[in-house]
Order: sequence, then structure tokens, then C-alpha cells
Amino acid sequence: MSEKFNGFNPEKSGAEKETREEIKPESGSVFDKVRGAVNSVMAEQKLQPEGRASTVSIYGGRIKTEADGSVVYNMRGLVSGVDRIGDKVLRAADDHIIKEPFKMAMQKPKAFINAVFSTGKRSRTFDPKKMDEHFMKLGLAEYYEGHQNGIKIKNADILNKAYNLQDIYRMPELGIDRFSAAGKTAEYLRVLHDKADSGLGDTVVMDYTFMKKEGNEVSEPVLFLPNVIYDSEKNTSAVDQKATDLLELLVSLASEEYKVSKDWVSVKKTLDQAVLSYHRNEDDADLHNTLAIARSFIRRGRVNMPGSHASKIREATTMHNAQHLQISPEITTKTREMMLESIDSFLKARKIDER
Repeated sequence: MSEKFNGFNPEKSGAEKETREEIKPESGSVFDKVRGAVNSVMAEQKLQPEGRASTVSIYGGRIKTEADGSVVYNMRGLVSGVDRIGDKVLRAADDHIIKEPFKMAMQKPKAFINAVFSTGKRSRTFDPKKMDEHFMKLGLAEYYEGHQNGIKIKNADILNKAYNLQDIYRMPELGIDRFSAAGKTAEYLRVLHDKADSGLGDTVVMDYTFMKKEGNEVSEPVLFLPNVIYDSEKNTSAVDQKATDLLELLVSLASEEYKVSKDWVSVKKTLDQAVLSYHRNEDDADLHNTLAIARSFIRRGRVNMPGSHASKIREATTMHNAQHLQISPEITTKTREMMLESIDSFLKARKIDER
């Protein structure tokens, strides 16, 4: 079975190693070192579009050309299997935080045990039927199809010609307006939310790619290898899923913008653009719209990010999100404040009452 596919290079290149050096956490804690070591194994491939490099690593599988000629994001293999198991376990702490674990253990031991041993409400799936349902619901059937080995990629341009949002931020030589791309991404997230009436599962910058580029603008956004879905048995409401998606995107955008500009004014501009692009006028009549719920989540301490906890035990619960969101502990408090400010000021300007 060959792994070559047009301009895609499945081999780990020197450029990938350089990228990892650039984005590794600055704190150098034991948790960071462990996370870095695990990440170096779990990033199985490097995306390499035709004629240019990329900062995007592929997790949870490898791109392979099957015997029948179809190109598949292949999720079989030991590393991929371990990644799926770890993903399901580690995501449990991404969105829900035990604020006072010792108090909860003493007063509600059963609830504490259930919380500790619970799995995430979203995780990678290896079920072709579930993936097809996911793709149909999101209107992505022309790009992806469930496959016995993972996900069949029906449009080669996703790998070879598209512009990933992570690259737009980390590769200024592409000459793409990142503020415009951020707004278009948030607008696309809203389109998918409205179409599916549910969450996507993963919404960091590397989960979005743009099929076309003209001048310094990109267009035709598409999800990049979507393989994370919400667990239907968890009974998570649609608005909870959507708000979780939105917060994850806002954190990821803020983190990437700060890496580029080191300027909080630019971060605020990015967040304001994303919030504006996600909103619809009809939301003004709904006190429980996604932005309002997202604001409520921020006030409760979500998203669970590194640098948010004084306790080392609780800080360990951020291990997955630290890598997933690619955010430095040094900026999490300010990022949370700016997210709340962007959403809060926007909702108040629209005269949407407090929830």
C-alpha cells in the first residue's frame, strides 16, 4: 500500500521539527516535557501542499493511498489506536472542571468517582457509519466519506492546494490577511452550526482550510479531516456543543494572533471580528443564543487552559488542551478576559440582557 499522493509528503521533514521547536511551551514544567514527548510520537505525518511547506501535523492517523486507488486518512495502527484511547480519556477535563476536588470527594464521593473516571463528551471516532452521518449533517459529503480504515478523502485539493488556517497565521510569507480569514472562519462555523444544529467536535485553527486564494484573501472554507464527534450518550445540548466549539475557536485564534503580533490590541481585533462574524440578527431575540451561553461558560472557568490553576494536580487536567489549543500558560488569564470583554460588549451593544 503506497503512502504517496500527488504533492503530499508523508515523511516527517526538518521543517516539521523546526515548527515543533517554535511552538513548544516556554514554562519547561514536567507536564510540558511529558506532553512534548507524547506529541512528538502522536504527530504521525506532516502536511505538504504542492510547491510550499506547511506547519500542520496530522494526528490520529496517516494519509495513505489504498489498493483501490482511494486516498484515506488511515486510522489503523498502534500509534493511531493509542491516540484515540488517550484522546477519549484526556478530553474529559477539557470542558468540565472539578473546582474543589477534595471537598467534592468528601461530600459527594460517588459523584467524585464518576467525574474522575468519566470520558470526554467528544472524541475521535473510527466508525464509518457515524462519520458518514457526521459528514452528511455538515454538508461535507462531497469532500469526505467514511471508510473501513478511517476517512476517504474525495477531493485531493484539500491536501495539495488548500490553505490551512494555521499556516495563514504561522507563515506570513503566504501573504494572506489573517484578520479576514479569522472572520470567515467564524462565519463558516456559524453556517455549520445552523446546518447541523449541533457542534462539530474540534474547532482549533488547524481544523479549517480554505480551498481558494485570490490576492491576500482566501475563500471556500472546509473542515480539515474532521474526525471528532460528540458522544450521543452524553446528552449534551446543541447550544452547549455550539458554545464549546465557539470558545475553542476563540481561544485558538487569540493564541495564534498573539504569537504573530505580541499585541493585545490585535488579539482584541481578532476576537471582535470573530464574534461579529458568528452573530446573526435573529439572535438578538434569543437570550440563550450561543454567544450568551459562551459568555456564561467563560465566567464559570471554561475553557480549561494551562496556567488557570494554582494546584499542580488541577493544572495536570489541562495537559490535553495545552497541546490541543497551543496556548501558553502566560497568556491564558488575559485571553480569557479579552474573550469575555469581546462577547460581553457585543451582546450589551445589541441590548441582549444578561443571562
